[in-house]
Amino acid sequence: MKKAPDTQELPPEKLAWRLDLDKISFDTSDGFETIQEIIGQERALNAIKTGLAIKSPGYNIFVTGLAGTGRTTTIKKLLEKLKEEGETPDDLLYVHNFKKPDEPKLIVLPPGKGRDFRDSMERLIDMLKTNIPELLKSDYYKDRKSEIVESAQKEQKDILKKFEGEVAEKGFSVVQVQVGILTKPELVPVMDGKPTPFTKLESLVREDKFSRDKLEEMKKEYDKLSQKMEEVLSQIKDIEEDMRKKLKAWDEESITPIINGSIKEIKEEFDHPKISDHLDEVEKSLIQKIDIFKNKEKKSASRWWVILSPSTESIF
Repeated sequence: MKKAPDTQELPPEKLAWRLDLDKISFDTSDGFETIQEIIGQERALNAIKTGLAIKSPGYNIFVTGLAGTGRTTTIKKLLEKLKEEGETPDDLLYVHNFKKPDEPKLIVLPPGKGRDFRDSMERLIDMLKTNIPELLKSDYYKDRKSEIVESAQKEQKDILKKFEGEVAEKGFSVVQVQVGILTKPELVPVMDGKPTPFTKLESLVREDKFSRDKLEEMKKEYDKLSQKMEEVLSQIKDIEEDMRKKLKAWDEESITPIINGSIKEIKEEFDHPKISDHLDEVEKSLIQKIDIFKNKEKKSASRWWVILSPSTESIF
């Protein structure tokens, strides 16, 4: 059996350390200064200080350790000291790159100016979200818009009315034909004042109640009118496209001054070439996307053949 090591027996008064107050040469600690330095962890402190002293980009400090060991407190104290001793760093702003959305642009501003620029941009958007819809509700905007729409509709109706007259003179009528879930315009012969499909006329020919020569003549006329109808529909669509362009131009003409004025104020507040360039791109983008400030309304697809003969029901 292994012999137990020799032990020293201690009396109870030596089991705990006790401060000898007679050895303290002062009555109170009020006259002493608080220690500002972090006690212990000298190697870790030197490593952190070295990292903080490196100004080049691409360097980082990684701090690890058990919870409650003062990691956060240590870093905060060192950063506060660094802030007191050094200059306040510039603000780094990453803004949207309109040409390459995946590559934000960096803008460097004096300390505090970054937050000011952010606040100015937020105020800009809030102002536009209020002022542009108000303009769109104004008589100034709506009257001109109505003029553009009404002028286009009148031009369309005049073309359609003339075509319907030509169709009627040739003994045809324009009706709407159901094709699946869609409808399309179709020319139908008129017999005794009623639209009569060619299938019906074929039956009448077989029953010797309608002339075969007359039927063939009507088919030739049908081909000519069908080609003419395609030309008319193309004209109608061209008028619609021209109307949309005029409406967009009117939007830009009426709304752009609001955007321009607001952007100009921010440029004057931040006299910086990169800020100015960025705001130019913001302005251009806003003008191109004016519709985002409009109330979204559901619009059905235009069907020009409905205009041709809106009261005529399909006979097929």
